[in-house]
Amino acid sequence: MRSGPVTPGMRTDTGRGTSAVVDTAAAVVAADPALWLLGIVGFGARGGLILLTLPVLTIPSPVLLSILFRNELNTSGTSASFDVLAAVAAALTGIVALLAILISAWAELHSVERCVALPQSGTLRLGRPARQLQPRERRSLLLWVAAVQAAGLMPILLLTFLVVGRIGRLVATELQTPSDLAMPLIARVARDIAPTLLGMLLIVAIIEVFVSVASRRLVMARLGLLPDGAGERTEGRLAIHGALRVVRQPLRVAGVAAMSWATAAVAILVAVGSLSLAWGATRQGLAALGRTGDMGAMLGALITACLLSAVWIGALCLCGLASAFRGSLWTMDTLR
Repeated sequence: MRSGPVTPGMRTDTGRGTSAVVDTAAAVVAADPALWLLGIVGFGARGGLILLTLPVLTIPSPVLLSILFRNELNTSGTSASFDVLAAVAAALTGIVALLAILISAWAELHSVERCVALPQSGTLRLGRPARQLQPRERRSLLLWVAAVQAAGLMPILLLTFLVVGRIGRLVATELQTPSDLAMPLIARVARDIAPTLLGMLLIVAIIEVFVSVASRRLVMARLGLLPDGAGERTEGRLAIHGALRVVRQPLRVAGVAAMSWATAAVAILVAVGSLSLAWGATRQGLAALGRTGDMGAMLGALITACLLSAVWIGALCLCGLASAFRGSLWTMDTLR
């Protein structure tokens, strides 16, 4: 016996449980490679490029830092030129952060639209087609998604400033009165700052959950796919109501968040570990090139450099794929 059509806003539990959300999210990402590219863009814009660059960076030694900033730092404090340079760097950082937020919002909006347009998501959206956004609506929605992400970024920036200040104080203390001369400076600082960094990561994860549920409800409302009807009238209320899902449905949201962050953690650990190994081999090749200068060493250094580039691109693709799955997971969960 065939059932009648589903009324928009009507709830049904058939094929709309947690396992359906996970299966549909994976099927959607597997069916649309464009989501992988959007995942790479979103991951890179949210700081992924910096994260994947860290394993190949060499931290300057205290001696090198003193040489680089010998004219800017003195016993009385910083020089006027250093203050100007710091202000310019802060302004450029703000501009880059603003562009990154807009790019991340653009990637998220397009990812959600592509997810709900695929036939694999038909069961979760009760067979309802998404509305086609007009250009003006799309621009407005993009800015609202960016505003939600910026609101979540503010406390993260504040935490970052506090952590950076603490790191600066720890470095100064270790330079003046080293706690353990047998350990390198960076190891001593990392040991002391580890609990603070872990606490910061936990707070960032919680904020990311609020931002994800708030922005998804906002987009779904404008696409006409909210499971409980049209939703609130204004964008601000939609975002707030979406964020309050963390309080109203803590177990459900926590389950999605745990799977989301587990996926990200595995991808990041594999990516960073691979890059660390590849950079170790490349650095040895470059060191051998500097000592010998023969053609064999030059060819070996070139090959290891190419391998490092390939590993870096592979790591970026892996994290982008994980980011696409995480975004699809939150999107599918918002539909039910």
